[in-house]
Amino acid sequence: MKTLVTFILTLIMSFSSTSMLWTSVDLKRDKSIETPVAYIENDCYIPYKDRNNSTDEIKTSALAFDTVSGFEKVTKTITVKTTATGDRALGNYVASAPIANALVRIDGVPRFTDENGQITAPLLRRYVELYVERAGYNPYIEIIEATEEEKTVYLKKPEDDIEIYSAMFDYQGNIFNLMQQPCYILQGDGSAFCTLTAECNVDIEKIMFYVNDELIKVDFGNELYFTYDDFNSYSNDDVFSIKVEYEGISSRKVDVNLKFNQMDLESMKSKLLGDLVRSTQAEKAAAERAAKNQDVPPLIIGNEASGTGAITEIEVDETKWWQVLLDIFIPNGISLFDILQVDTPFQMSIVPDFYGGTIEWVFGVEIDIKDIAKRAKEKREWKDLSEEELKKAEEYSKDYKQKLIDAQSEIDAIN
Repeated sequence: MKTLVTFILTLIMSFSSTSMLWTSVDLKRDKSIETPVAYIENDCYIPYKDRNNSTDEIKTSALAFDTVSGFEKVTKTITVKTTATGDRALGNYVASAPIANALVRIDGVPRFTDENGQITAPLLRRYVELYVERAGYNPYIEIIEATEEEKTVYLKKPEDDIEIYSAMFDYQGNIFNLMQQPCYILQGDGSAFCTLTAECNVDIEKIMFYVNDELIKVDFGNELYFTYDDFNSYSNDDVFSIKVEYEGISSRKVDVNLKFNQMDLESMKSKLLGDLVRSTQAEKAAAERAAKNQDVPPLIIGNEASGTGAITEIEVDETKWWQVLLDIFIPNGISLFDILQVDTPFQMSIVPDFYGGTIEWVFGVEIDIKDIAKRAKEKREWKDLSEEELKKAEEYSKDYKQKLIDAQSEIDAIN
């Protein structure tokens, strides 16, 4: 009888253990399954980048967003936890723990975290707005890159002191929380201005901006305005911070993550030269093959029919030829933005990634002496062109033509 009881107890314990194992497996969340979108009645949340836009502008922005091509959707899991507090040595340490039912928004779309503090959601463009909130905690906002790597957000409970929890930076319509991520400013671009908006647990009455602990700007309210000229004298070695004030009481200073990019013109010219040489050599090879088969005339760099003339024939050293043009039209000391704004044979544009800090650039080449006169004539017909602008355009057209003539002389000397 004793043996039978022992057998039955063993069987019960084995079954219980197996059930517990099954329960554990069943409760473990499959991160490949997207968390359902939450229904929030009368939800009026607007993504940060659209908060200053009209309803029509937001609809237009959404329409443009829906038609974006060239990006493949990725799925990302986000975990929301409390921030660890206290000190183990003092015996008051409280570990970080998952927060259930936190509201997580990706570009405004709401989802609630599960018992593990997690949601899984699709990211539909390269950079998206992540916003997290839960009653009893400060909100969290960050612009994140669309990768499949999991992300953990730590929420903090508000303190009695004044606490800045975000420093939102609007740079050419790109939004950053400088307390969570860097913004890479392209130095030398004077085409627009940017704003920094602090968000806090009190109504901010005054905001201050510091560089290396030196007070540089002060403004009433929670916004600071900058032109690009404000940043042209700074470097990545400088430390930037902000502080706010409420009823005469100041917050502690918090660092803001501003970084700077400078286009290395010499490196750009070197890469441009290499690309031009490779392109010319490919065209020469194609022309030589065609000449053998169809008895066509030798390749001329440029377009003889449109007025360039026989600047140089196929036998010319293309490396020296392009180097002459680059040195004349992109001289040492000229800024990148001067090149982008004036009329040269090298039509270039740059595509900076303000979040990742990289710069891509594309270019085309147009060399046509006769077309200069045509351009000048077209400028005269512009009704909104002032006399001063007209004079400047005509002077530049003459200068441009002279540079091409000078280039021809130097190329002739090479030959």
